[in-house]
Amino acid sequence: MGRKQKTKYSRQNVTRHPEPLPPLNFLRRELWKFSADTEYPLYPFCVEEVIRTNRSWFSEQFCRFMIVVVVVEGSILYQFQEEEHLITAGKILIIPLNGSYFFQTGKAGRFHKIVFQFKGANLSSITERLKLNRYLILDAPDPREWIGYAHELFGMIHEKNREDLPLLLGKAYECLVKLSLLIPLGKDRSTLLAQVQTFLESDLERKISMKETARKFGISPITLLRLFRARLSITPNRYRIERKMARAHYLLTHTALSIKEIAFALGYCNQLYFSQEFHRVTGHTPSQVRSWERTP
Repeated sequence: MGRKQKTKYSRQNVTRHPEPLPPLNFLRRELWKFSADTEYPLYPFCVEEVIRTNRSWFSEQFCRFMIVVVVVEGSILYQFQEEEHLITAGKILIIPLNGSYFFQTGKAGRFHKIVFQFKGANLSSITERLKLNRYLILDAPDPREWIGYAHELFGMIHEKNREDLPLLLGKAYECLVKLSLLIPLGKDRSTLLAQVQTFLESDLERKISMKETARKFGISPITLLRLFRARLSITPNRYRIERKMARAHYLLTHTALSIKEIAFALGYCNQLYFSQEFHRVTGHTPSQVRSWERTP
């Protein structure tokens, strides 16, 4: 998975860099240009090809789409879930829906990457079925193959021809299936981890202890902790809290529920405690997130 080490990285801190990204050497970006009268189950919201030779950084909180980063040349240092991961050429990084991350280039600064951003009404269920609903670092046998995918999507999105929609949506699904086939097979722990993740992401209003979770799946709390730390670099409790905060972010930006109602829906009996935890995880208050959504 590339170089990994503990870091004092804080989501709250990385959003405060004052400098913008330096000028690009090459960028091609195509954004979804079709009418919004229909929300399709899955579609490519944005596709980019980037080559940069200067040092750079970027951060994002609670992405509203799934991100797939294919590094073709060079390397990029990503930080997520409070750890660092060096993504080198021939690697693919998947950042799930509602994920947060920070990246920076190395001293040399040169990298070439392809970035796909996927959205859609059924994105959550599709990525769950394909086991792509979590942070993943995968091997790409031929990273330049993904340049071909990107160029196909570039053309169809740019032309904005509605007759191409079936092919365009199909190509998006093809990309995700292709990614799912790169996940190593035959690991019982992978299946167990997916089952535990699903359990922790459900019934968010109820308190669930690590001991209860371990007992449900017939393992010890220590085994459960080691499994999450080895595969996700996070504890089960932290994972559940981040899923709660991702759900809270969605409710704040897509519903008219009050902050108090959202707190109760996620199992918090105290609105103040919920707001403090939301700020601790995301670096922002619930009121800030809601006010940004309502700003023209």
